[in-house]
Amino acid sequence: MPPLGCAPVYRAADLAAGGTGECNGEITALVKLHNVLLSKKLEHLQKQLKGFRYSYFDIFAVVDEIFDNPSKYGTCINIYYLLALVIQL
Repeated sequence: MPPLGCAPVYRAADLAAGGTGECNGEITALVKLHNVLLSKKLEHLQKQLKGFRYSYFDIFAVVDEIFDNPSKYGTCINIYYLLALVIQL
């Protein structure tokens, strides 16, 4: 999963609550935990099921990099469009 806690809706909510527009730490922690557990489960299934193959792509790291360095990847609109596409996958 991508860093959902950094989606504009959560950053705006932080601003509205008097914060600085930070990512939602609780959601981010849950997403990171999900990603770790998913990876471990896939490894476990590969050991248990003959012929089981999978691909794992760390979308969290990619989208996090884009959020951290937006000027490297284009306008903010493009970044949020990418996030919207990823969430729909």
